[in-house]
Amino acid sequence: MEGMNPLRDDAFDAVALLVVPVPTSLEAEEGWPSHEPLAACRARFDRSETPRVVEIEGRRFVEGYLEHETRQPLDERLEALGRGGPNETNRFSMQ
Repeated sequence: MEGMNPLRDDAFDAVALLVVPVPTSLEAEEGWPSHEPLAACRARFDRSETPRVVEIEGRRFVEGYLEHETRQPLDERLEALGRGGPNETNRFSMQ
């Protein structure tokens, strides 16, 4: 798991943290995990849409919120062109 730690002096550096070991029987690909590896690591989904929110062993994690903020406008532009939203984000509502 990577993220910003505001309690450290080097708060603007991403740090890796072992949250839970990935089962050896599971083939985990690099990048954002799909639902299956998260479920195998006993993640409880508080939100299953992008950005996903999971709880693992009492700790809450939010999936790349900044990444979601950049993917959503791209999906909306592609949907307006009739090309669908490849990132499967929800439409932003101005209402």
